[in-house]
Amino acid sequence: MRNYIDLSTVFSDDTFGDYNIVIDSEKYTASDQLKNFYNIKNDFEIFSDVYLNKEDKTIMCTTEFELLTNKPFLDNANGDVLIFGLGLGLIVFPILNDTDITSITIIENDESIIEYIGNKILEYDTDNKVTILSGDGYNYHTYMDQNEKYDTIFLDFWVELNKENIEEITLVKENYRSFLKDGNSILMSWCEDIKDLLIRSFNP
Repeated sequence: MRNYIDLSTVFSDDTFGDYNIVIDSEKYTASDQLKNFYNIKNDFEIFSDVYLNKEDKTIMCTTEFELLTNKPFLDNANGDVLIFGLGLGLIVFPILNDTDITSITIIENDESIIEYIGNKILEYDTDNKVTILSGDGYNYHTYMDQNEKYDTIFLDFWVELNKENIEEITLVKENYRSFLKDGNSILMSWCEDIKDLLIRSFNP
């Protein structure tokens, strides 16, 4: 079973470009409703929260919500992996040295994040599995070679999900289905499994 790593041991309070990284020792826990969905009875992976912020808006963090909603990818990723969205590398660090992972291609549209976070990841990439490319998940499929195939494709480039963009999950996923290797390959998106739960929270 794969486990997250404590990203407060990788990053420290810092600023780069329009971004800043903040380490917060006060752990933000997920709601009981979310924990029940994932059948989690206790606190999950207790370590300091790390926040990636831009102009006072959180772009990515390592709160319990993020850990739980990204766990389906962590549990199922295998082979050649394509990830859209780099963030803090939350889901990348745990699979770097995993023998079931043969390559990790990451598409990110922000050059500052590629340079700062990407270089951190490459420092830990002792098996040279990682390739980080500039691109936008909404249209990157139009630039891909149709012979480009992956065992696992994960869409994780939304900063947040709300009632305006929640339906994009299904629509954007279909743009990448043809890039799966075979019927055993995996195509998934962040929070797709709790989509109905989120919709209900948007419309109380």
